[in-house]
Amino acid sequence: MHGAVEGKRRRESTQGLTYSNQYGAESDWSPQAWMIINRPPEGQLYFETPIYEHDTPLFRVAATDPDLDPLSVVVESSYEGGGFEIIQQWSGLPSGSDRAFTYGPLPEGSYTLRLTVSDGRGGVDTQMYSFEALPLELTGEVTHTPEWEAYRLAWNAKHADAERTPDVFWAGEAFVLGARVTDTGVGRTKALRVTSLLMETGETAVLAPAGEVRYAGELVNTEHHRMLPDGSTCVFRFTVEWSNGYVQTHDVPVRVRESMYEVIVQQIRH
Repeated sequence: MHGAVEGKRRRESTQGLTYSNQYGAESDWSPQAWMIINRPPEGQLYFETPIYEHDTPLFRVAATDPDLDPLSVVVESSYEGGGFEIIQQWSGLPSGSDRAFTYGPLPEGSYTLRLTVSDGRGGVDTQMYSFEALPLELTGEVTHTPEWEAYRLAWNAKHADAERTPDVFWAGEAFVLGARVTDTGVGRTKALRVTSLLMETGETAVLAPAGEVRYAGELVNTEHHRMLPDGSTCVFRFTVEWSNGYVQTHDVPVRVRESMYEVIVQQIRH
């Protein structure tokens, strides 16, 4: 079998064929026919990490085709190993196109993205990408000032049968407030504001940064001996506002037993 290429285009050629054997017999040339050589497209998906829960990341798709065919692009997402769902698609894109899209806000968890680029002539390129939407966390604590902690320990030394645990406060003493948030490192998502609300009175303290991930503040009101009943349990609600719009809360209960003035009276007597 012999072939003769009579003409070439970008990826198409005309070709005629003839057949000969070892005895010298040879057929006539066949009619000319088109032969199409299709080269597949290529696609890439770009995005920045780390990604945190409630983020709405920006993704960029680059699609090219060596034959300059118009392209169809489909981006699908699988969450926590579930089925794929289409989150973005385009058709008729010129080769060399860049397209951007956002996806979110994202719940915490594992994601797999599937990028499929096709040229409409059977050429297909499929790429898989994985990332984690990392958790954001807030923890709060309510403690005593050094002076009132000393009073608490002294009380316990004298009243072994009625010890005051660290979560027990005299009404009117200062509440020392502390919070810790996730260290997001080089990520774009940052804590913007941390507050603590005493639910029973509606008082709010704004906590100041005290390091990379720590915040600190105080709530002092000597009238708490009138506002917080003896034997009651109060709740401090810590709140962090993240730059991605996410708001988290963490509740810390404390117990109120007796008034600060009872300690002051005892100090005067002794």
